[in-house]
Amino acid sequence: MGTDLIFEVDWLQDGTWIEEVGRLLALRGRVGFAAPGHHVADVGRMTLELDNFDGRYDAGNAASPLHGRLLPRRAARVRARAEDGQAWAIFTGWIERIVVSAGTGRATITLVDAIALLRGEALRVDYAPSRDAVACLSALVAQAYAAAFSDYQGEGEVLEHVGWRWLPETMTVWDGVLDVARTWHGRFWVSRQGAPSYRGRAWLQQPLSVPSLALGAGLDYPDALDTALDVTRVVNAAQVVTYPAHTVAAQGVLWSASGVLRVAPGETRELWAPFSDERGERCAAVDVVTPVPHTDYRVSEFRDGGGVDYTTGSAFSLQMALEATRARITLRNTATGALYVQFLHIRGKPVIAHGPVIGQAADAPSQATYQKRAVVIDLPMQADAAYGQGLAEYTVRRYAAPVVTAQRVAFEDRDVVGGVSVFGLELMDQVRITDAGSGLAGARHRIIAIEYEAGAEGRHVTLWLERCDDRTYWRLGRVSYSELGSATRLGF
Repeated sequence: MGTDLIFEVDWLQDGTWIEEVGRLLALRGRVGFAAPGHHVADVGRMTLELDNFDGRYDAGNAASPLHGRLLPRRAARVRARAEDGQAWAIFTGWIERIVVSAGTGRATITLVDAIALLRGEALRVDYAPSRDAVACLSALVAQAYAAAFSDYQGEGEVLEHVGWRWLPETMTVWDGVLDVARTWHGRFWVSRQGAPSYRGRAWLQQPLSVPSLALGAGLDYPDALDTALDVTRVVNAAQVVTYPAHTVAAQGVLWSASGVLRVAPGETRELWAPFSDERGERCAAVDVVTPVPHTDYRVSEFRDGGGVDYTTGSAFSLQMALEATRARITLRNTATGALYVQFLHIRGKPVIAHGPVIGQAADAPSQATYQKRAVVIDLPMQADAAYGQGLAEYTVRRYAAPVVTAQRVAFEDRDVVGGVSVFGLELMDQVRITDAGSGLAGARHRIIAIEYEAGAEGRHVTLWLERCDDRTYWRLGRVSYSELGSATRLGF
């Protein structure tokens, strides 16, 4: 095989990639979406087995040139380099774990990609009545991942009531990205080069004249092909909930401290104040007022409110930082004794979404054949009821009957298939498959996950696939592929 697999690490954390020459013994990893139809990719992982004959990867080995640098979160990547010098990153991420097996002369290093950063970062967002979807997505990702470059492609999609249902105490950046992608039926993933990537529904409904890879019927054939006719993918009843209206209620108390707050001498104390409306339900808020001395709180020398009043004195300070559904309050005490904060509360105007509209569609013949298989899609940041109805109808039209799908294609000890390097294929690339046995005739699929395995027994590359919608869509105001009503349908 003419393609080398190269493991590199930025051990110095200065942008210099150091190749672990001759150390890589085996690898196994996966990147991409967990299953067909998912809107956001799952955490990608790569496990590398390395030669550690000289203790290079022993954290306690003072003689190792990596001593003091064998720590998680060092940037790392795996590349495939062909004989002609062309190279592709097949995994880009960070070291998550280093395991040294005593007496074996080997070490195991596990890498994770940027999706792991999104999974591990608490969500933070300001409320906005409306915001560009791509701008919101970019800002969310930047909270956890400072990407060198990105690949967001939207069509000016707008989110409404941004953040009004987000609860940072229980949600991560990944959850927020999922909500944004799901709102406009898009897909988000991180490329093998480490670029956050997004495509909207229009891109997903647009056919490609030239696929990245074509297999079967006189062309190269995979070493393994799994096809399925899966009734669990059937959807014959769909409800899509949108929220066309929201109300900003009159100013009221959004949060109150449960009791008297003690601030020790010299202490800086932070607390979170989650907002609730008059019904006691969590909400977003606007026009939130920084607590006003004596009106919204009072500071005393003693717990019972007696003694010296420190409310407006220099020994005590209060600061507030806002998010969509909560505030962070910082209390500082520079006095020589403890101070007590009485009746602290926050005032503002709660944002309450009301009048949700439910778009729905059903297919009675499909229900009679496959039983009723229903989904409910809740889109808290989608205000367009017509879009909700369109999505419901599209979902049922596409999934009312099962179709034969190529779930997986695999290649063993082959670097090039159909004139294409298997290491150059990217997530969401299109693959066309012809297989007479399963009835597939140029069926379009997209790559939703890629698995790599290499070792003494050989190399294996596996592509996990999702069947594309075979219908061609015509969109108002845009160049079409064919005449509306003849060979195409109006896209939602």
